[in-house]
Amino acid sequence: MKKVISIILSLLMSISAINVFADSATSEKMKNALIQVKSKVDIPAELSVFKSNLYEYGNETEFEFSWTDEEEKNTIYIHSDETGRISSYSYTNDMYADKFTDISKDEIIKNADEFMKKTFPEAFENENDCLVLDKERNTNSYYDSSYFNFIYCRIRNGAYVKGNDATVSLIVNNGQPFVTSAYVNFEYDAEFEEEKEEIQNARKIYEEKFPAELLYQKQTKYYYDYNEENNEEDIRLIYRIKDPGYISAYTGETVNEDDSYIYRYKDGTATEEYAMDAADGKSADYFTEEEISELDTISQIKSVDELEKTLSNLPAVNFPGNLELSSKRITKSKDKYYMNLSYNNNVKNFYEYLDARFNAQTGKLISLSHYAGDHTYSYAPDASISKTQKSNAEVQINKFIKKVAADELSNCKEDKTIESYPYVKKMYYRYVNDIKYENNGINIWYNAVDSDIYNYSLNYTDDAVFPNPEGIITREKAYNNMITFSPLKKIYIISDGEYKLCYYHDVSPYQKIDAFTGEPVNFDEKPYPTSFEYNDISGHWAENAINSLGKIGIGFNSKQFEPDAEIKQSDLLRLMASSLFYNDYIKYDDKTLYEVLSYSDIITPQEKNAENYVTREDAFVFMIRMLYLDKVASLSNIFKVEYTDGNLFSEGKLGYAAILSGLNVIKGDGNEIRPKDNITRAETATMVYNYLLNN
Repeated sequence: MKKVISIILSLLMSISAINVFADSATSEKMKNALIQVKSKVDIPAELSVFKSNLYEYGNETEFEFSWTDEEEKNTIYIHSDETGRISSYSYTNDMYADKFTDISKDEIIKNADEFMKKTFPEAFENENDCLVLDKERNTNSYYDSSYFNFIYCRIRNGAYVKGNDATVSLIVNNGQPFVTSAYVNFEYDAEFEEEKEEIQNARKIYEEKFPAELLYQKQTKYYYDYNEENNEEDIRLIYRIKDPGYISAYTGETVNEDDSYIYRYKDGTATEEYAMDAADGKSADYFTEEEISELDTISQIKSVDELEKTLSNLPAVNFPGNLELSSKRITKSKDKYYMNLSYNNNVKNFYEYLDARFNAQTGKLISLSHYAGDHTYSYAPDASISKTQKSNAEVQINKFIKKVAADELSNCKEDKTIESYPYVKKMYYRYVNDIKYENNGINIWYNAVDSDIYNYSLNYTDDAVFPNPEGIITREKAYNNMITFSPLKKIYIISDGEYKLCYYHDVSPYQKIDAFTGEPVNFDEKPYPTSFEYNDISGHWAENAINSLGKIGIGFNSKQFEPDAEIKQSDLLRLMASSLFYNDYIKYDDKTLYEVLSYSDIITPQEKNAENYVTREDAFVFMIRMLYLDKVASLSNIFKVEYTDGNLFSEGKLGYAAILSGLNVIKGDGNEIRPKDNITRAETATMVYNYLLNN
C-alpha cells in the first residue's frame, strides 16, 4: 500500500513540475510580449484593471490584453503575438464625436500615420515593403464630419500585396483627434518568388489571355432605391474584359490564385413583399374597385394541391411525402403573383427542407432548393464525381430543364459546367441578337450522388427592351479604351503557397465600356456628392448652419440653396430625415421617401403633399415624430410656451413647439413663434443644425 501511495505521489510531483515549467514558460512569453506592447501603446493610469487571454495555435502563441477603469466605461483591447507585434487595437469609451469640426483632413491623416507607425512599427520598417496610405480609398463617414476611417495597403517594390492591409478609425472629440480602433493584416513571414526581368509586352499578352466580350447588362439598382416594384429594366450594351485574371509579370503565363476559403451559395431571386390581410365578413361596398380586382385575381391563382402535384411530377426532384408544409407566401412583383411553398422535416439527426417558388397564376416553377442534412460528404475535400455520376447528371439536368423552362432554354446557351463534389452546376445565359444577356438565364445545381436537384433558379424578363447593336464600336477600340482609362496594374497574389508578381486589370467602372460611345459605364453606384457648397448664402444669417450641414452631406444637390424661399414638404422631410436618420434619405425620390416615412408613421396619407409648402407648426410636428416624441408632445395640456402668439397653434400642436424649445432647436422670432407662417429653407436647416449641435 505504501509503495502504491509513493508511486502516486511521485506522479503528482512530476505532473506539478511539468505544469510549473509550462506556466513559467508562458509567463515569460507573456512578459516579453507585454513589454513590447506597452512600449508602443500609451496606457492611461486610470485604466488600472488588467486582464489577459492566451491563444495557442500549434507552435504559435497569441495574447489578448485589456486595460479597463474601475467603472468599466473605458477599455483598451490589444491583440498581439508572442513577440509583441500588435495585430489589433481598440479603445472603447464613453466619448462622442463632435458633430462638426474645423480640423483639416491632412491633420487627421497626420495623427493616423503617427499612431500607425508607433503601434505597428514592424509594418513600416522596410520602405520598399511596407504599409502605405491608400489615397484612393481614404474617406470620412457620410454620417459625421468628425468620424474618419483610413485604409492602408502593403506596397512591395511599387506593387500591392493582396490581402495585406490595415485600417484605422478616428473621431474628433472636443477638437482633438482620437484613435478608436486599428487593425493590421501583414504577413511578415511571407515568401515571395525570386525577382527576374519583367516582360515588355504585358498589354498584348493580357488581351490574348483575357479578351473583350460584348454583352447586354441590366443597370444595377442604386443601393438607395427603396422601391423597385414599378421600375423599368434598363438594359445597356457594353464591352468588358471576359473573366479577368492574372498573368505573371516575369513569364506572361496565366497565374491562378490559391483559394483562401470556400464560399457556397445558392442562386435565387428576391422580390419585394406585400402583406395581404384577410377581410372575411366585410360587405361588398367596403372595398374599392382596385381592392376587388386584387381579391378577384388572388382567388384565381393556383392552389397548393395543384403546385404540389407539379412538384411530384418533376423529373430529378425527390419530393418526399413525409415533408410538412411549414409556410405558404403570396407576393406580387410587376403585376405578377408568386407563391412560395416551404417544407421541412426535422427528424433526430436528420434535417430536410424544400423551398419552391412558382408563378402563382401559371404554375411555372421559378426556383427550387432542396437539402437533406445527413450529407456529410458535402465537405469532403478530396472526393470526386465519377464518370457515371456525371453522365447521369447531364441526362437528368436536361430532362428537368426541358420540363420546367423549355421556352426560355431555346433562347439560352450553356455557358459553363462546374463540378464541386457532390454537385454538378450548369449555367445557361440568355442570348439576344447573338449577344449574351448576363442578367437572364438558368442556374441549376444537381446532386450527382443522390440523383436529385439541389438548387434551381430561372431569371427571365419577358418584356425587356434590348438596344440594337448597329453602330457599336469595335472590340479593339473598346479594349484600348478600357486599358487607357484603367492601365494594367502590378500586384502580388498567393499562388502555390508563395506571393507572385502579376499584372491584372482592376475590376472597376473602367472595366465596362459603353458599346456605342466607348465611354466608361458604372452600373454599381450613382455618383452623388458627399458634401454640398452653395453660391447664394454668403452673408446670410443661416450661412454657418447651411455650410456646416453641407460639409457632412446634408443638403441639396444644387449650387443654390435658396435660403429665404419657402420649403416644399418633400424637401423638408428629406432634410430632416437625412439629419436624424441616415444621409441616404437626401437621395430618395418622392415615391421612395414617402413610402419609407409612411411605414415609420412619420407622415400620414392625409398629410402627404410633396409640392405643398409647410407651416412652421407642421414642421415642428414632423421633426418631433422623427425623434419619436410625438406621444408626449400630443399631451398639449401639460405644456406652455412663452411666445405671445402661442394661442395661434392648431389644437394639439403646442406641445411639439414646447419640446423643440426645450431642446434649443427653435427660438422663435423675438417674442413670436409664427406657427401658421410657412417655414423657409434656411429656417429648416437651422432647426436641424441646432438639434445636431445641442443634442
